[in-house]
Amino acid sequence: MSPSNNKSSGHSGGNLAVDNTPRVTAIKPQKRNPHRYAIFVNDEFATGVSEEVMVKLQLRLGEPVTTQRLAQIVAAEQDSQTQRAALNLLEHRARTRHELIRRLRIKGLPDESVQRVIEQLQAQGHINDEEFARQMARSLARSKHLSKQAILRKIEQAGVDREAAQAVIEQELADYDERHHSEQAAHQQMRHLGGLEPTVQRRRLYSYLQRRGFPHALIVEVIDELLTDDR
Repeated sequence: MSPSNNKSSGHSGGNLAVDNTPRVTAIKPQKRNPHRYAIFVNDEFATGVSEEVMVKLQLRLGEPVTTQRLAQIVAAEQDSQTQRAALNLLEHRARTRHELIRRLRIKGLPDESVQRVIEQLQAQGHINDEEFARQMARSLARSKHLSKQAILRKIEQAGVDREAAQAVIEQELADYDERHHSEQAAHQQMRHLGGLEPTVQRRRLYSYLQRRGFPHALIVEVIDELLTDDR
């Protein structure tokens, strides 16, 4: 072979670029769940995804899979799992943002995914702390004979911001008659105190109404009237 032929052959070989880009080589339905798929990159298992994620990200055979693309796939699958867990919790009852985050963390779901999903659900209207507070205030006002302060505390304990909770209380319970509710609570509790000495009745009624958040002066007045009427 002449020197010129050797040079020409070497030059041609140098033009043959080798493509080492990782690619999706197989997408296989999982045996236990046909709605989930195993993604193989360069013939090796890379990750599993739901049908929803596969369609959303338009995963296809032969597509190049960079480090960034693989991270996108894994994050989308994690968010899908987090969202399912969140919606399952919301199916049972409404929850505040704070409570939902806490419950998802208890399940061991990653913080980054939890935060992303919570933002999405809030934007979609699935989480609404103000509406939650309104419903809770109305429910407690109808059924529990609590003071406004006690209702406020319960709403805060559910995870609603104090300022937002206070605004809801002022709007929803503007005409809330604490005296009426304290009297109703005292009458209900008195049914369990029949036959006891008046001093014992007074002590137990006071503790009961105090736990329900009513102020000292109102408690004393209500108890005085109730025990006087029962004589």
